[in-house]
Amino acid sequence: GSARTVSHVPLGIAAAGGIISGIGYTVTRKFETAFSVPSMTGYGFLMPLDTLSKARSSLKDGASPEFRTSLRNYLMECTLTGVDLGSSSPQGIMSGSSPLNAVKFSSGVYGTKVFGRNMTCTEAFDELSERAGTSELAALRGKIAKMSGTSPDGAEAELRRALDGLGLAGVSTRDFMLSAVLLPAYRSAVKGKYVNDLAFASAILQGQAEIERNTEMAAEGSLFATLVRPMMTFFEGFVYAVSPLAGLTILLGAAGIRTAGRILLVLLWITLWMPLLSIVNLYVMMSAAGDMEALGAAGEGLPSFTGIGRFDSMAAHYLAVGGMLAAAVPAAALMLVYGTAVSASGMVSRMQGRDVIDEKSVSPDVA
Repeated sequence: GSARTVSHVPLGIAAAGGIISGIGYTVTRKFETAFSVPSMTGYGFLMPLDTLSKARSSLKDGASPEFRTSLRNYLMECTLTGVDLGSSSPQGIMSGSSPLNAVKFSSGVYGTKVFGRNMTCTEAFDELSERAGTSELAALRGKIAKMSGTSPDGAEAELRRALDGLGLAGVSTRDFMLSAVLLPAYRSAVKGKYVNDLAFASAILQGQAEIERNTEMAAEGSLFATLVRPMMTFFEGFVYAVSPLAGLTILLGAAGIRTAGRILLVLLWITLWMPLLSIVNLYVMMSAAGDMEALGAAGEGLPSFTGIGRFDSMAAHYLAVGGMLAAAVPAAALMLVYGTAVSASGMVSRMQGRDVIDEKSVSPDVA
């Protein structure tokens, strides 16, 4: 993975590398100077969505088992008791702007068991709140750092950049991390409450929904990372390898000169990929930021439970759209270079929807 500066590089290979890596990268940086979103060259393709989505997935099980168990007890025996008594509502819990305060239920009568001790709901919340801001927060920062492969401070700074990139400057990283932990715990507590109330059908329904959400989050992958980046790398290496042949083909006369010209067009084609990807990055990030702003205006933005839940589906949607558009970039660049109808139709075919719904599962054939 290290880089070395060497001399006596053959001119053909040096020219190809300079055109692809140098010109394309420089033009992309000039583009991004005018963009108001985190740059693709500086942070990565769709970095804010990818970072927050991965953080959300890695934090869904919490950090320490002891805190997770105590939190579930509190939510099931205090928070949901408050809902039963009418002092709070499920809607208020889901839309609360402070995730920890949203689940608070103060009572000196009702109680639960947290961290191995029986406490009243008021005492239990104070204990959970204190640990959430100290030991549990440190553990969550460590978990984020492990995911991103950096230090806890570096990981939190990356999370901060991701939130800022989506126009969420008012959302603290602490609230985002706690909300990502609290929402799965709250759903689990609801399922436990149904079991305690002997509402087994509702408990099974809630459990099935939880399993499906976890499966969907685990199955999400970046098309850019798995397909587009290896493809781009292959074509760059391929052109590096065949560029010396351009000099050889010139010796073949007029036909060879035309072949060398086509190789130069391939260099231009690949050079356009990075600038076009930066435009895709700009479009997707502006669209996602607009959706997050609309959620905030409707009172359903981060870090509320509703906002976290909406963010999951929104991030999956825009990551899929971004991956599809990134995969269409080579066809778009080919259309610009050659101006052919074939490349244009190929790009349009990338945007056609696929039939992913089995209608017969709900409307089977009568026969």
